[in-house]
Amino acid sequence: MRASIVSSPEKVTVGVPFTVELLVENVWSTIQTVTPEVEGALASSAISAPLSVALFPQEAQTFTIDITLPQTTSVGDLNFTVDVGSELAIADGALEVSVNVQERLEANLTAAPRQLSRGSKAKIVATVSNDGNSQVALGVSALDPVGELKFSISPDSAIVQPQGIRAFEVVAKHRRPFIGSPAPREFRVELLGSEEPKSELITFIQKPLLGRGLLTALILISILALWVVAIFVGFWAAGRAQETAVGANTFEVNEAGDPINYFNVGLGSESLPTKRVRGRALAASNSSALSRGGVIFSSLAESGEVYEGAIDEDGSFEVPLMPAGPYMFRAYGDGLQDSYQGVQWLRSGAILDLGNIFLEGVPGRLQGYVRNKIGDPISEASIVIGPSATAEEKNATKYELATKADGAFEQLNLQTPASYSVMIAASGYDTMLTEIDLSQGQNLEELTFDLVAQPSSIEGQVAAAIQGESNGQLLDLADVEILATSGEFSVATRTVEEGKFAVLSLPPLKTYVLTFSKPGYDNRDLVIEVGAGSTTYLSETVQIYSSTNSLVGKIQLSSSSENIEDLGIPNVQVLVSDGTLKGQTLSTSDGTYEFTGLEVGQHYVVTFKAEGYESVSFDLPAVPKGASRLPLDVRLVPSTYQLEGSTISLSTNEAVCNIDVVASSGSLILSTVTASLDGKFILPGLTNNRVWTVVFKSDDKNLAALIIDPQNDPAVDGKVSVGSVTVDAKKC
Repeated sequence: MRASIVSSPEKVTVGVPFTVELLVENVWSTIQTVTPEVEGALASSAISAPLSVALFPQEAQTFTIDITLPQTTSVGDLNFTVDVGSELAIADGALEVSVNVQERLEANLTAAPRQLSRGSKAKIVATVSNDGNSQVALGVSALDPVGELKFSISPDSAIVQPQGIRAFEVVAKHRRPFIGSPAPREFRVELLGSEEPKSELITFIQKPLLGRGLLTALILISILALWVVAIFVGFWAAGRAQETAVGANTFEVNEAGDPINYFNVGLGSESLPTKRVRGRALAASNSSALSRGGVIFSSLAESGEVYEGAIDEDGSFEVPLMPAGPYMFRAYGDGLQDSYQGVQWLRSGAILDLGNIFLEGVPGRLQGYVRNKIGDPISEASIVIGPSATAEEKNATKYELATKADGAFEQLNLQTPASYSVMIAASGYDTMLTEIDLSQGQNLEELTFDLVAQPSSIEGQVAAAIQGESNGQLLDLADVEILATSGEFSVATRTVEEGKFAVLSLPPLKTYVLTFSKPGYDNRDLVIEVGAGSTTYLSETVQIYSSTNSLVGKIQLSSSSENIEDLGIPNVQVLVSDGTLKGQTLSTSDGTYEFTGLEVGQHYVVTFKAEGYESVSFDLPAVPKGASRLPLDVRLVPSTYQLEGSTISLSTNEAVCNIDVVASSGSLILSTVTASLDGKFILPGLTNNRVWTVVFKSDDKNLAALIIDPQNDPAVDGKVSVGSVTVDAKKC
């Protein structure tokens, strides 16, 4: 098996997915599972498509690995390793990938409080955050569109580290008016140092020294006092006039005979009437009743009294015993966006009905995964989110999105509360339609939608080789029985004319063993994996062989060249010829092989070839009758080469002598010493089937090391030259 990087980007950005493409080629026997994995800290951020595959001999597969770097990834060069694993554990080793992480500048701003009521000075705190991956200088500024406010900001600016925050104090000043109503003054706090403009709107409600309500009360009290004085003066003058005209003391008496003193009738002040306010809180999205919230009435008079009430399950609210006057009304609740509006009480009536108050819900979010019934993610599945067919949402917006490589999806800014219809469709799967209800401000996460795969099928052609033909001609076979089996499920069919067949209505997403059988021929098994709702076409004709003799055996390392106990050699080519090449096969993972179709009485030559080993051939005499399985065990000797080079001093660049050169691979160790004059060395006996570690030593101190891999450093004329090796030692 060979693996190589096909493409990878030079520059990447944190938070933005990038793709590494690699190619895996199977040059030997069937491999059941090939899985690429990213090693190290990026393992959890990488997704391979496909996750794993099975490869037949001479088959290749391209993998794409999507990687999303975390926001905290540092700027600069980033190196990581992609490891391609299989049950054979025979590959070109780890694949190194190098990318350059680009600088990402992103900053955000929040300010609190967003609304405040003060006299001449308002103070807020603006918090900035650095959401990028490099430090940046940030600051804030304040802007009054009317130009009446003066601002002071502390500090002027600050260096904020990646993923760090910094608070700034912003003070707005304006001369406080003597009389009048509270005056709202709006200004903006803006973020400095960000690539994108960010700002927050602040409302500064400035209170006068003498509120309009208090001023009105003083005027009314003054008028009332003058009126009382005028009445007393009038009564006094009338009494004096009556005494003068009548000339006697006459009084009006009550039933007890006591005189009535009209001057003692009290004219006490009348207190302001209290009010009761009520209304109903409804969702702006679908007019449904809201709950889990409350209302607050804040007096805009000098007293600043606050009155609160709860929102009931049916959305209604009521606040009693509120003195008449101007108020600021605020509605709030779990999952709701705060709503503000001014209210001026009427002077008549004891109840003020605000009617229906429509509130916006905090936007919601849907996040989840689309999979098949066996748990594999489905990428590029189409998802449409729209209003429920049974609901009467005001917002008819539809959202269309597709799943990622890991089957994940996410939709933000969904209006709440609301009912949504979710439709999911993917090639080879039945379309799913479901209903989802989002309450006010609700986020639904980790949802899982399992799609039902549609039935699959397998189609192909079966043929047999004509005995004695040297041109490889095939004979189409009809009436070959084909049995497809997966677990307890099985279905049978037969080939028709021209050897064609079709296995229909197969449960999808399974691995099937197809057994081909016909009287007079040996059975043939194929392993086929089918997808969802798809037809798998066998690109090559399935060949079955007549029931003749076969050659069997095991291929092992030669015990004379390796001190290893009977280790089988996989992927060895077994070539059988009778003057022309009759056929070939490969040894399995334990070194065993079988070649079928030997004709009785025929003479054959069998050759065994494997990369890194010396080829060997055997003369097979005439095949006797009745010998269905001929045994032939083989031991291969690894081919060897010699390592050449020289050692030079790191400080003087001159030859260094008497350096021990030690090559090791597993339990095998080879060694030599550099020459005494020119520092050259020759180390023979390295085998092509191993990766060697070469260490340069002096007085048991390691001075340098090399990795010699025959796949990357092939021998030329039995030699591998490493050139001059620099070591930290003195010259000869």
